[in-house]
Amino acid sequence: MVMQTAFQKIRGYLITGVLTAALAGCATSTQIAEQGVKSNLAVEDAANQITLLNVVRAMKRRPMYFTRFQSLKGPMGVGAPQFTLPIPFGPDYVTQIYNFSATQSFDKPNFDVQIMDTQKFLQGITKPVAPKTILYYLDQGWPQQMILHLFVREIETTDAKGNVVNSILNYPQNKVEFKRFQDAIAGLHGCDIVGSSVPDPVAYGPVLPIEKAQNLDHLVNTKNAELTLIAMNAKGEEVTKDNPGQVVGYQLMKISRIPTFKTVQSHRQNAAKCTPPGENANTDAMIFAKGQDSSSSKSNVRFVIRSPEAMIYYLGELARAQIEDGMPTPEVPIGFPRAGGKTEELFKIVRGTQDSEQSAVRVRYDGETYSIPATGAGRSMHAISLISQILNLQNEGGEVPGTATVRLAPN
Repeated sequence: MVMQTAFQKIRGYLITGVLTAALAGCATSTQIAEQGVKSNLAVEDAANQITLLNVVRAMKRRPMYFTRFQSLKGPMGVGAPQFTLPIPFGPDYVTQIYNFSATQSFDKPNFDVQIMDTQKFLQGITKPVAPKTILYYLDQGWPQQMILHLFVREIETTDAKGNVVNSILNYPQNKVEFKRFQDAIAGLHGCDIVGSSVPDPVAYGPVLPIEKAQNLDHLVNTKNAELTLIAMNAKGEEVTKDNPGQVVGYQLMKISRIPTFKTVQSHRQNAAKCTPPGENANTDAMIFAKGQDSSSSKSNVRFVIRSPEAMIYYLGELARAQIEDGMPTPEVPIGFPRAGGKTEELFKIVRGTQDSEQSAVRVRYDGETYSIPATGAGRSMHAISLISQILNLQNEGGEVPGTATVRLAPN
């Protein structure tokens, strides 16, 4: 009877152990979902911290470094328990069957980190953002003032010949220039910005006589080279409907289209007056101070566009102005007018120990903690989100970057 009871207990333990091990080895849909969420949160924390870390490096004028998860494989968190059931045979089986042990293992995720320092990556992040990308974000409803602050490095006013006669630099370290830039951008608050383009003709060679221009072989080669024959008069001017005259020859031209931003008065309710920078009183005063007569020549306004890398550096400049230079936000507002005249800060960073629950994201660098507050930080995390998207959109480039400008044409 004793023997039978012992074996019944043994069988019960074995069944319990097998069932427990089987259940532990089978992942439920809830556990799979939890693993997916944990992985996603890990990517979020890593991406936000890396972006903030590079902002802090830019603030200290240190080199930036970029990495990202190339792969991330679970499981993440506590793993499955392991049980030990001694086989109850031998002279001590009566006591051995009561020895039951369990251990808990911790699963470790497997991940690969990609170091992003290739030539194509650097060409991509140092290439100015395309105007069509800026228009996309504006069309999607992103705050106009936020977009212009982050993307536009400088506003230039040029004369009819393309010479720069005035410039307004978006540079927080120069309070006078930064205030002028904010005033100029504020004038656009009542404007809607739409995409447009203007022709950019480039002449090739001298004016061709009529007989040569009408040669069939020349016409075919011109078409293949994507060139256009423009009718010219004796004064060397293009013959058009508005400028009629006798055609004396033809000029080979290659006409491309230059993207422009066109400003129109917003039809939103209670919209402010649309005042492009070229019509700003401060800008006109600067033009006259340089001896330019705006009434005798048509002036144009153009934006100098930043690259993704320069956008991060700009946030570092804002952070330095706040932390190291003590720039008070009320005096030099880094924000955007909203209903009721309220403003929101573009980017706010705090130096010093802060509870993780009070921080949206934080990093430690050079022995100090830097964080973005979870509340009261305005558009800070919105700016981090925008830069992350732009970095992903432009993480590769095929050519050496150059300065990009886009003309701002009033309606």
